[in-house]
Amino acid sequence: MNDAGKQVLLAPSSLFRERSEVQVYYEVGGSRADQKYRHEITIYRDVGPRRPTGRPLVALAFEEAATGSLIRSSRTVQLEGLKKGDYVVEVKITGPNRETQVRRRSLKLISR
Repeated sequence: MNDAGKQVLLAPSSLFRERSEVQVYYEVGGSRADQKYRHEITIYRDVGPRRPTGRPLVALAFEEAATGSLIRSSRTVQLEGLKKGDYVVEVKITGPNRETQVRRRSLKLISR
């Protein structure tokens, strides 16, 4: 939910064109100000209902200190090297005490 109380969706559709980019927006509640959190955004081949396989085909990782009890993040992920097919986008946040939150969403790449 955002400040206006409206749910924020990853995208209205799970279809994306080859060689495009995906805007990934996520929120994590319960964070502690000034504590560092590790963010990992990865894309895997989909082998079943949101079941990733193998090593990530795209990976983005960084650490950021939280500014309050709610982390809001928006990142752009390039899909340049991926062929048409089914994929899973995984967002994983690891806190200072190694607690982890993971969310996955399917996406399908179609021909340009």
